[in-house]
Amino acid sequence: QLTSLEDLSLADNSISVIPPEIGNLVHLAELNLKGNNITVVPVAIGQLSNLTLLSTDTDKLTSPPKEIVDAGTSVMVDYLRRLFESKVTGVLDMSNLALWSVPEEIVDLKNLVAMSIAGNHIVHIPSSICNLSCLASLLMDHNQIAALPPTIGALGSVQQLALDFNQLTSLPSQFGDMTSLVKLTLSNNLLKVLPQSIGNLGNIRTLDVSDNQLHSLPQTIGFMGLMAELNARNNQLTTVPTNIGDCASLRELDLSQNNIITLPLEIGRLTKLRKLLLNSNKLASVPPSIGALTMLQELNLAENPLTGLPTELGNIQKLKVLIVDSDAVGSVPGAQKMDEDDHDATMSSSPRKGVKTQQADGASVMESLQRMFHAKKSGFLDLSGMGLNSLPPEVSTLSSLTQLSLDNNLFVETGSLAGLRLLVRLSICHNQLMKLHPSFEMLVSLKELSLSHNEFTVFPDEILTLTGLKKLAMDHNLLTMLPPAMGNMPSLRKVKLHSNDIRVPPREVNLQGTSVMLAYLKALYDGTKAEKLDLSGFGLLDLPIEVCRLTFLVSLNISNNQIRNLKPEVSFLTKLRELKAGHNQLIHVPVEIEALSLLQCLELQSNLLNAIPCELATMAGLRVLEIHGNPIHSPPSMVIENGLPAVIEYLQQLYRIRSTKKSDFGGMGLTAFPVEVCIHVELQDLSVADNKISVMPGAIQSLVNLTALNFDSNLLTSLHPAIRQLASLRVLSLEDNMLDSLVPVIGKLTELRILKLSNNKLKALPSTIGTLGRLREIYLGNNQLENLPMAIGGLTSLNVLVLVDNKLVNLPAECGYLTNLTALSLVGNPITALPLEIGQLDLLRQVTLDDGLLQTPPREVVIRGTTAMMDYLRKISKSRTTRTLDLSCMGLWHFPVEVSRLKYLTSLHLTGNLLAELDPLIAELSGIVDLSLGDNKLKAVP
Repeated sequence: QLTSLEDLSLADNSISVIPPEIGNLVHLAELNLKGNNITVVPVAIGQLSNLTLLSTDTDKLTSPPKEIVDAGTSVMVDYLRRLFESKVTGVLDMSNLALWSVPEEIVDLKNLVAMSIAGNHIVHIPSSICNLSCLASLLMDHNQIAALPPTIGALGSVQQLALDFNQLTSLPSQFGDMTSLVKLTLSNNLLKVLPQSIGNLGNIRTLDVSDNQLHSLPQTIGFMGLMAELNARNNQLTTVPTNIGDCASLRELDLSQNNIITLPLEIGRLTKLRKLLLNSNKLASVPPSIGALTMLQELNLAENPLTGLPTELGNIQKLKVLIVDSDAVGSVPGAQKMDEDDHDATMSSSPRKGVKTQQADGASVMESLQRMFHAKKSGFLDLSGMGLNSLPPEVSTLSSLTQLSLDNNLFVETGSLAGLRLLVRLSICHNQLMKLHPSFEMLVSLKELSLSHNEFTVFPDEILTLTGLKKLAMDHNLLTMLPPAMGNMPSLRKVKLHSNDIRVPPREVNLQGTSVMLAYLKALYDGTKAEKLDLSGFGLLDLPIEVCRLTFLVSLNISNNQIRNLKPEVSFLTKLRELKAGHNQLIHVPVEIEALSLLQCLELQSNLLNAIPCELATMAGLRVLEIHGNPIHSPPSMVIENGLPAVIEYLQQLYRIRSTKKSDFGGMGLTAFPVEVCIHVELQDLSVADNKISVMPGAIQSLVNLTALNFDSNLLTSLHPAIRQLASLRVLSLEDNMLDSLVPVIGKLTELRILKLSNNKLKALPSTIGTLGRLREIYLGNNQLENLPMAIGGLTSLNVLVLVDNKLVNLPAECGYLTNLTALSLVGNPITALPLEIGQLDLLRQVTLDDGLLQTPPREVVIRGTTAMMDYLRKISKSRTTRTLDLSCMGLWHFPVEVSRLKYLTSLHLTGNLLAELDPLIAELSGIVDLSLGDNKLKAVP
């Protein structure tokens, strides 16, 4: 009744029990119980909230525990207070009191409905805990409990049991008797196995076994049909029991940070699941049944070696969060990297592996998977704009697909499409495709294919096998040629190829439309099989280079096109026997056509050819040459009119220039000079004799290496001044023409040795003729020359001078300078006197002339022959220096008039002649001191 008592000392007595009524001393501040036999401090002291000092013999106390007593009055009072209050409330909180064991007095509190001993150092749970049969909540987490007593199963009323952060290695089989459990947390222990009896916990809603060492979950887990949350994170699980599918109420399932290799198909039965965490495992695949989890909102598959995702994921319309590694599932649509500025979301670290992985854009992945899933129903799959760089393997499994769009992605190669045999339309535009997967050949139903805006450089062979293809779009690529086999695609009707650099077929063919283009390719394809190629009527502008590569061709028809040039590569067609190129616009035939040595028929009619290549002359087997309807100048028309042999002969003369440097166009009936020879600067010997050429072209000046030129028997009236450029010319023959003059520039031909001008109408020679100092022979017969220029004396190397049948009356005295002259022909000229200077020509051995009118030398000397005549003239010539003239025994009939003009003479001998009289003109020789007239027939002296 001493309720106001503040200080009470009961020390040094024999008290063994303190009555519970001590709790009524509410004002008590100090209580001394030392020196007694007290072993238990009554819990009623817990009511003394003002108590600041409690003195006891600690070594005798059994309750409170020693660790509580040692902590001081306040802790001990607090401990007792909690015990006292629990008797009233049924709730006991002994957490965080540093307890080493479960206080014995607790197990007597049979009315407890909730107890927490969390946050202590408890190692052992007494078997007597089973006495707390009314417990509904038992929190024992954050201790050091190593084992649970089997009697724990007797706690049949417990609904919440927390055993987290202890040292448990196993659970007793009786654990399954706690059938009232709703929430069980066992995380952060050392559990390696769960007892099969755990399946008896049929009322459980939450089970947390995370951060243990579990290798498996018991099959009986499927009996927990009411379980809504299961956390098995960070264990060593390798499999998931198939009975997991029986946990039909499961909403959250965390199996992350394990070693799970596969998931059972039964996981698809968890239709109420909202959250599924499977990250940091060893999953290579996810079962398609996961698509049945239509309530799923969060799925984490990061840090797994996944090779793909099932398209059935696309059926989960409510999925808001999908986490998956971009590297692991790079083939899944949308597996592009997340933005770098979203670092927290992008980089996830695995404590177990110590590595970082970059995650994919889950939203894009889900969008793609949803498309793929619905494609199974509709037959149409649109994966456009998903950032794909390879085809998801799942796509090839959609065998019912009829339409597939992969536009606006990052494909370089498509990947396998082997399973899409029903595909009718396929579009892969705006990518980076360079080739197709071989499986394209298996798209047997494909009718429309769009590959626009890619990077194809070579037309894919796989397309050629698509026999049912009707439409093909490959515009905006890098194609340069189409294969001939494309023309053999039976169903193809429409092709788009613009914005490529296609050269095969030629652009002019492609512009005419798909039908013409395919016909062209088919012609090429057929040509490769039959050795005959017909490309007539395709509007070609050039001979396609691809044709030149068909070296096996025997017949080629490219007529009725617009071809302007045959490529030099035509020479590759060495087996060709027939070439039809008529009705084109050819302006040139390449010299390389020479390689077609087996050619028998060549049609070039109705073109724009100016010339036929001389290389045709080498075609020994050529039997047909059609060249009418061309403005041909070479060969000339008169040659062409004479037929193929004449043409070949003409061309042979052009062709032989290369090997012999000679050419003879004589007798071909030419009316014009074959100017085509002028391009052969190497030509040295040229004859155009016996034709009807009236003009020498200026182009002749290019033949700078010409040494012999024969223009005989033509109709030339003049020479072109360009002849001056023929500086190497040694022989020039212009006989039998109609020349009436020579151009002065002929004097530039200083290398000339022989000049033939007979049978022309020359009336005079230019004075420049005297510059031809190396000329040895000159033929001027049958002209109309009346005189020779004095400059003729410059021809100091001349051996032969023919002047027959002209109108010469005399020769210039300068002829005496022709010191190398050996033959002189003057027949047919009205010459009366030869210049006495001819006597200086010591080498002259032959002189022919008409003596009818000749007075000098006298006729009687001339008829005795050249020797007598030259002896006569030579003596007169020498008298100029000796002043003595000895004409003895010369057979003179008359006194030579020309002697009377030699007034310088001092001695004259006319002995042994036939003189009958002396001409009075002898009196002109007034300087004579010695005159001999003996042995003549003189009858008188004047």
